[in-house]
Amino acid sequence: MIFTNARREDNVRLLRIPVFAALGTLMLAPGAAAVAQDATAEAIYARVDALQAGSPVTIGSATLATGPLLSDIYAAREFGPLWPNEARVRELLDVVGGATVHGLNPEDYHAGELRSALLRQSLNPSSFGLADVDLLATDALIRYAYHLRFGKVNAASIDTNINFRREFQDGVDPPAAVASLVADSRDLDMLFAERFPFGPVYREFQTELARYRGLAEAGGWRPVPEGPTLRPGDTGPRVAALRDRLRVTGELAAGASPGSEDFDGELENAVRLFQQHHGLDADGIAGAQT
Repeated sequence: MIFTNARREDNVRLLRIPVFAALGTLMLAPGAAAVAQDATAEAIYARVDALQAGSPVTIGSATLATGPLLSDIYAAREFGPLWPNEARVRELLDVVGGATVHGLNPEDYHAGELRSALLRQSLNPSSFGLADVDLLATDALIRYAYHLRFGKVNAASIDTNINFRREFQDGVDPPAAVASLVADSRDLDMLFAERFPFGPVYREFQTELARYRGLAEAGGWRPVPEGPTLRPGDTGPRVAALRDRLRVTGELAAGASPGSEDFDGELENAVRLFQQHHGLDADGIAGAQT
């Protein structure tokens, strides 16, 4: 679970009796809209209560993963929906659809299941369907924002001395920060860019990620067959394979000695350039490290 520090003492279970007393009163109020709103709150509550009890909650193929913060957000709203309309949910889908530029997978943020839930709701509107959309969208937003700010890998799994606080927004109660992000009138993509700015080094990583993905889509490269160290003056099919490998990533010009099996000065310079790119000793020899 993430944002475990966000759990408040007034957890969902303590709110059960007053919330449902309020819901019962509201259900008696006139108007179909009021009844539908109450039914949606009941549907949201049932799922949140299951999360609080430690049970996994799945919606279609998606499993809600941000239990503590999700519970706090909806408890603060007496389990009413967070998302004001479908258009706002579709803005979120556009945002997480661009997760690949950060090295992330949109399906980690329920992209497919959220689209399916919206379609189901449009074809057969129901309070349960509305609750599904709302919970999926909130869970997706929390996970995506968390991964943008802290990364997908749990840093403590790499170094147990890492113990910094993980807050959605500095100095702001996490449930309030999430709710304010959804309620803001500006586009979500603009808000994410504002809340999670990235410096020039990060942008360079994004550029390289895009470049390597382009190489992969174009067929990538074949590995150089295993064997002894390749040195200037060597010859053979492994040298030709080395040439092909370095052409793909641009260290060797595309038209440089096509088909040659000779380890000449041109190839030596390309190997040195490859080694420099990867922080290796630039000796021009293709050994085990290279």
